[in-house]
Amino acid sequence: MQISQSDIVRVRRRRWRVVDVRSYGRCQVLTVLPLAGVEPNTGGQERRFVAPFDVVERIERRPRPVRVPRRLWRRACRALIAADTPPGALRRARLARIDLLPHQLEPALALVRGLGSRVLLADDVGLGKTIQAGLIVSELRALGAADRVLIITPAGLRDQWVQELSVRFDIEAAVLDVRTLRRSIATLPVGLNPWETVPIAITSIDYVKRVEVLAAAGASRWDVVVVDEAHGVAGDSDRHAAVAALASLAAYVVLMTATPHSGDRQAFASLRHWCGAWRQAHDVSPLASGSTARNGAANSPVAGTDEPR
Repeated sequence: MQISQSDIVRVRRRRWRVVDVRSYGRCQVLTVLPLAGVEPNTGGQERRFVAPFDVVERIERRPRPVRVPRRLWRRACRALIAADTPPGALRRARLARIDLLPHQLEPALALVRGLGSRVLLADDVGLGKTIQAGLIVSELRALGAADRVLIITPAGLRDQWVQELSVRFDIEAAVLDVRTLRRSIATLPVGLNPWETVPIAITSIDYVKRVEVLAAAGASRWDVVVVDEAHGVAGDSDRHAAVAALASLAAYVVLMTATPHSGDRQAFASLRHWCGAWRQAHDVSPLASGSTARNGAANSPVAGTDEPR
């Protein structure tokens, strides 16, 4: 049975509305949302099911109106109003388990509105750069623009990223390192790239920079590349070369650092080059974020002069 977008289906004893269908041979990956006001215990979150492994039953729509209790009708109306977002608005921020601050919404809003595709988050320590990056990933996934995300971070922050994405945004990510990749290779068909099997991957910069690892990671398609502690990959180094190779093919790149300019003009220029070179090739406007960018881009070390402030 083929399922189409906008169908109403029953899966795992709950009713869902299909928002996206992708076919892979005899399998279908269904992206669904709970019926507004009808399935109150699902959290309003998107879910993905794989048919035929999940039993999917299409519910035929009734040709005539159905009388429902006033309580359910009001609940459905409230849910529809809350879920209705105009173009360029955020869809997932209200569902995130965070204390929202205005400055944390700005980078995600800018990307969703098409104002840029490369962003440098340069807020000070403790101002929520991880939350901003998580919101970007969450919103782009809601638009269907971020099916595959690669997060590159120092090794000591990998588990923290997994926890933040899961707890705050209901995004399940996996750490890819020597151990996990060896385990994957042992169970996958011969010739299948294990990097292709993980939609949200987190890896360390010192692992992915290895020649054989970089070749496998670079052979995969990434919609979004997030680089934490981006100052560590600035300058002329194998770290820089690895991130540049991965970022050059991604539709969106998010760089995160509390110290974008440490006084080394060449290192800072290398961070800007990632945005500039890709922007010129794809004719896209620049985009920068951070406390200085919000206070005036003309004086910002992110968006303006190369001189440190």
